[in-house]
Amino acid sequence: MNFALEPEERVLLHSARLDLDLEDRKGLDQLLAGNLDWTRLLNKADWHETAALLVHHLEVMGQTDAVPTPVLERLNTIKLEQRVRFFFFLQPELLRILEGMRSAGVEIIPLKGAYLMNTVYPDVSLRPVGDLDLLAREGDLPRAMQALAGLGYRSRTGGGPWVEIAASHHHHCPRVLSPDGAVELELHRHVVRRRTPLHFPIERFWERGTSGEIGGQPVRVLAARDLVTHLSLAFFLDRRRRARGYGSLRQLVDLSESIRHFEHGIDWNGMAREYEGGTLQGSLYVALRAARELLDAPVPAEFLPSFRPRDFETVIFGYFLRFKVLNEGFWFFHDLVEPRDNHWWNITKAAIHRLVPSASYLRDKYQRQNNSAAGRLFQKHLREASHMALGACRDPRSVIQELQADTWMNRLQL
Repeated sequence: MNFALEPEERVLLHSARLDLDLEDRKGLDQLLAGNLDWTRLLNKADWHETAALLVHHLEVMGQTDAVPTPVLERLNTIKLEQRVRFFFFLQPELLRILEGMRSAGVEIIPLKGAYLMNTVYPDVSLRPVGDLDLLAREGDLPRAMQALAGLGYRSRTGGGPWVEIAASHHHHCPRVLSPDGAVELELHRHVVRRRTPLHFPIERFWERGTSGEIGGQPVRVLAARDLVTHLSLAFFLDRRRRARGYGSLRQLVDLSESIRHFEHGIDWNGMAREYEGGTLQGSLYVALRAARELLDAPVPAEFLPSFRPRDFETVIFGYFLRFKVLNEGFWFFHDLVEPRDNHWWNITKAAIHRLVPSASYLRDKYQRQNNSAAGRLFQKHLREASHMALGACRDPRSVIQELQADTWMNRLQL
């Protein structure tokens, strides 16, 4: 890495894993003995969605006395809320849906947290799960949505024929809510949008899928190599959005711990043969290298050098880690460069859309304030834009470096 890490960032990186080795314990001990800004650390852990992992390791190491009481209480509250939400809301709904889909004759593959919490994570309080993501075959989507309707699921907006399939370019159907409104669900036809350069034949995932079990119910699960591919793509694509709910370190923990959990079942040679020279190579390499460099993910040492794409630039990868992975908070020009073209006109058009965004963009950006009036959200957006513009004037170099990271990410896809 071509930049220095803050002490609070080093604490997060040492604790962003399920088990600590001796080196991580020593590193944490040294950092905890120094001067930490605990409020800043809490904010960073909350943004990256690794707060529960942090307090878990502090408890195991007997270091909770070093934490200010208000910060420790907040960390424990986050951990407890994650446990309660999964056990009392998400898992019961997941099992109910799996049973309903099986009765409807629809085969389902659980994605992300719905699967990882039942396999990779030994303690469900260590990872937040915001919603349920399930993958169905394209031809099964109408029956699957009808099955969800039979289970009481409804549109988030409460209007329109929500059982209709989403626009053909989108990778999931319209989001739906459980009968009590506590659980949101996305039924996927793919793991990436059809218009993105990273689109690929999803049939490969179904062909390599294997039989698994969740809560005593049989279910189809992704092959280990496809799980790694999916988590890598999710991490790479979400680095463009910079929206609340896309904790980059939590996503890297998912990837790193999945590699560790399925270490001997991942067909690395098969991944290399399938993706080398294709549009997915760059994004997969960036995610896997980030997981290895930041969290010591056990990616085989011989895999990364041979899988490295031609357009990979180590210096800009450092910018990517600094601005797209470790920095918390929104960046005003996120998603500035169109993934299909780095032409100046697309950059200008995207900049105008960011200056005067649509109401749907504002609701997506401020997810916790969905019920606020569009005008109020726009005012908040303008205040943030003004604040960030002042910051850019004070440090224009960082803006240039982040733009370089954006165009580089696009070049890797194109």
